[in-house]
Amino acid sequence: MKIECINDIKGFIKLKDDWKMLYKNNNYSIFQSFEFNYYSWEYILSQDYKNKLCIILVTDNNKKCIFPLYINRKKELKFINYEHIDFCDSIANYSINFLEIYKFIRNNLKISKISFTNLCESSCLFESIKNLDLKYKTKRKISEYSYLNTTIGEFPYNIKHYKSHEKHRIRKALKYHKNKEFDIYYSSKDSFPINEINELKRIMIDLSIRKKNFLSSNMIKLINELYKKDAIVLSILKENDKIVAVNIILKLLENKFLFWIDLYSNQKMLNIANYSNFIKRYSEKNNLEINFGRGRYFYKTSNFAPIFKDLFQVDIHFNYFNYIKSIISNILLEKIKLIHKKLF
Repeated sequence: MKIECINDIKGFIKLKDDWKMLYKNNNYSIFQSFEFNYYSWEYILSQDYKNKLCIILVTDNNKKCIFPLYINRKKELKFINYEHIDFCDSIANYSINFLEIYKFIRNNLKISKISFTNLCESSCLFESIKNLDLKYKTKRKISEYSYLNTTIGEFPYNIKHYKSHEKHRIRKALKYHKNKEFDIYYSSKDSFPINEINELKRIMIDLSIRKKNFLSSNMIKLINELYKKDAIVLSILKENDKIVAVNIILKLLENKFLFWIDLYSNQKMLNIANYSNFIKRYSEKNNLEINFGRGRYFYKTSNFAPIFKDLFQVDIHFNYFNYIKSIISNILLEKIKLIHKKLF
C-alpha cells in the first residue's frame, strides 16, 4: 500500500482521470466530484496563502482512495470547501482502512488535528472511522439533512405522506405568486445571470436576511464553472421580466437534485413558490428525489415535510489539551442548543 500527500496544483490535475473514474463508479454527491473540489481550491481556498493543499492518495494495486483535503491556517486537516459542502466523504473503489491512513497522517503531517465534518452514516469514511479506538477522538452529531421522494403526478398531491395542511401551504405559495413567470435555466440554452444574482445578494444582505460575507465573488465563480459543466441548474422566478428569485440547484442525476443556495427579494413565500414550481415541473413526468441539504429549518419542516437524517463530525486531536478543550466546548454547545430550543 502506498499513501502520499498531493500538495501542488500540478499533482491535483494529474489525479483527474483516476478521480473521475472513482466518482463515476460510485454513488457520491457532486461535492466529491473533481470539478467541485478543483474549482473550490482554485477560486476560494488558494486565495489564502496559509491554506495548504493536502490531497491524500492511497494506492494498493488496483485499489484507490482519494481524500480531498487541505490544511488551514490553524493547522487543521479538513475537507476542501467543507463550509459550503452538505456532504463530505473520501472516494474509493474498496472498503478503506482508515487506521493505516491515520498513521500516515500522524507521522508525516504537521497538523493540530483532523476534522471531518458533515459525514453521513452511510459514507464509506464514517463507516471506517466511527468505531476506531483512536486516542483523543471525538464523534458527535452536528446537524441533519433531509430529502423528499415524489412519484409522477401533480405536486403536492403526489406526496403520499402529506397531510391537508401541508398541501394547503404549497398551494397557497403557488397561488400567491401565480402571476410570476417560472423558468429553469440550463447552461445549454441560458447564460449565467451573474448581474441578477449579485443584485439579489445585495438585497438579502441589506435586509439582513444574509450576513455580509454571503456568497463571495469567488464563490460565484465556482458556481458559474459548475453551471458551465452542467452540474447546476437554476430555478427562476420573474416579475415583469425581472428575476426576483434564483435557486441554485445541484444536478446529481437526471431525476435527483440538491437545493443548495437561495436568492430572493423580500416577498412573502417567494422562495417556497420557487422550490414548489421546480418540484411541480419535474415531477409531472419523472419520479424525483429532492435533497434539501443541511439543517432542520422551519421552512423545510413546515412546507415540505421531508425525511431527516443525521450528519456527524469526527475530530482527532494530536494533543491532550486540545482534546479536553474540544470536549468542554461540545458540552457547552449542546447545553446552549438545549436552552435555545426550550426558549424558542
